[in-house]
Amino acid sequence: MKNIKNIMLAVFAIGLLFTTNSCINDFLDIQSKNLQTEKTLFKTYDNFLTYSWGLYASSFESMNEFCRRDDYTPWLNNNMSTNGNVWAYQRVTESTGNNQWHFDHIRRCNIMLDNVEQSQMSQSDKEHWQSVGLFFRAFNYFRLLSFYGAVPWAEHTVTEEDEDIVYGPRDSRDVIAANILRDLQYAESHIKPDGDGLNTINVHVVRALISRFGLFEGTWRKYHGLDDANIYLNACIDASEKLMQSFTELHDNYDELFNTQDLTGMKGVILFRQYAQNVLTHDAQRNLSRASGGSYELSKEMVERYLCSDGKPISTSPLYNGDKTPFDEFRNRDYRLLFTVLPPSRVYKPGTATSLEWRFLTTQDEIKIGANPSRPVTKEDSVIFREYIDILTKISKPEQKSLPMTAWNNTLATSYTPRFRSFPEGIAPSSGRHGYWYWKYYDTNPPMQSSNSQDMPIFRIEETMLNYAEAKFELGQFTQDVADRTINKIRDRVNVANMNVSEIDETFDLNRDQTVPPILWEIRRERMVELFGENFLFNDVRRWKKGEYYNTRPKGMWVKNADYNNTLKIEGFATVEESRDKEGYVVYLDEPKGWLDHYYLFPIPLNDLVKNPQLDQNPGYATPSAE
Repeated sequence: MKNIKNIMLAVFAIGLLFTTNSCINDFLDIQSKNLQTEKTLFKTYDNFLTYSWGLYASSFESMNEFCRRDDYTPWLNNNMSTNGNVWAYQRVTESTGNNQWHFDHIRRCNIMLDNVEQSQMSQSDKEHWQSVGLFFRAFNYFRLLSFYGAVPWAEHTVTEEDEDIVYGPRDSRDVIAANILRDLQYAESHIKPDGDGLNTINVHVVRALISRFGLFEGTWRKYHGLDDANIYLNACIDASEKLMQSFTELHDNYDELFNTQDLTGMKGVILFRQYAQNVLTHDAQRNLSRASGGSYELSKEMVERYLCSDGKPISTSPLYNGDKTPFDEFRNRDYRLLFTVLPPSRVYKPGTATSLEWRFLTTQDEIKIGANPSRPVTKEDSVIFREYIDILTKISKPEQKSLPMTAWNNTLATSYTPRFRSFPEGIAPSSGRHGYWYWKYYDTNPPMQSSNSQDMPIFRIEETMLNYAEAKFELGQFTQDVADRTINKIRDRVNVANMNVSEIDETFDLNRDQTVPPILWEIRRERMVELFGENFLFNDVRRWKKGEYYNTRPKGMWVKNADYNNTLKIEGFATVEESRDKEGYVVYLDEPKGWLDHYYLFPIPLNDLVKNPQLDQNPGYATPSAE
């Protein structure tokens, strides 16, 4: 709580102190040379500590962005949109606004870095704050590098006199990447091991970023045909090994990592963003799952990535029951599927629309499924309808994942799932287009709507372990021992059998991408399901150079259209009318236009190209027209 208040106050104060009077070119947010408050502000250790809270607040994304950013991927869809994913449907434009092309975070870091030496601190304290500043600068330059490749590098605070930077060209990707790694390696060697107390930048956080950046840049270079991939892959491995030695235990409940009010002391959490009621909140649940405005759901392709409990994919596992009913499809699967996609259930709700009252269905009841006439509940029905209610009772806590689902105001959202928006439920919570409702960030702690307070993990050891496993494979060093130290430790807590490397051959998954080696496919699969919805997968697809994954039309559950009064469109049929009385996979969006090769990098905003003629546009995008 104290840290949160400090952050909020610091952000306000710093905003007053460092508001610029004017800018020649806003692409670097130039610091006015006439502002003289720095010399008096940066003197003591506490001065730097107070300033740093603003870097925490401005650098890390909010929970709202963090937990739904994977809608940039082909596998998380906004079912309120009829336009589809901007990348798959070729709706990316050369923005005239900032988009991600902004350098205010870099300026803030450089202000601090430029004032370390003139302070009154000891040498070790100077080195510590130099390390903190370098961490944040590297973190923000990594974000720019991932989107744009080459960008202008600012080693110091930019002033009106720095025309070579203000009006200069971009520095190469090689320069930017090398500088990021240089800064992080200095920080690793000079930062105080424990940072400035609980949940602050320390040596573990620095290593977590090295691990993340090293894997990204190393694989980007490998798959995009650039040199020096091994430098970054080895940096990832070195930092990851040190972290894995320090964080030897994982938290035993996957769901609690994302639906806990306070992550303090949770095993494997390296750094997290804090929230608290009446102090700092977010509205992730309202935007994602518990209100009528919630609109996100997975595609069937992503659901199929989750293994069966025997550690085999659905294409070869004898435990897979098929997908002709949702109850069958979710059975004997990785628990992370149940924690990410709303499982099927059906109960009796005798009360009003705002009631929490419900009971299990019995053979004394009648049910109505879809548009079918009512029929008596069978004994088999009474068992199946409560199957996942009972499973969640065993693997989750009542205040977290529980069925039946409740709405934002803590009333019973529905007596049954899945639900389809076209028939006739409207936009009530959990009603989607494809049937795979996204509820990873769901718990039952009121109040909801716009005042959620679950903490958000920024770095956790599971990501580091997966970084390590992938980097090891890319360097030809992946063994059973590596699998046991990484993937199998992760699986032990989600009801999935261990990976046996010797069993993974060309026939292990009949549905895999045939251009990816079988073991690497399984490593990537593990990463996708473990980190889904945590703002990784879009960058993963780009660094793997797998834009073709966007060329597949998203589809949903297998349905009998007659059960839904023939209101759904079925794959293979052009219209809802042609889908009448058919059964198959439900579809909503049209066939995608497909990924374009230049999408691997973002376009530089046109207004910045106009201001600085030496900036060159990324290939494939428009440049300002001459007037």
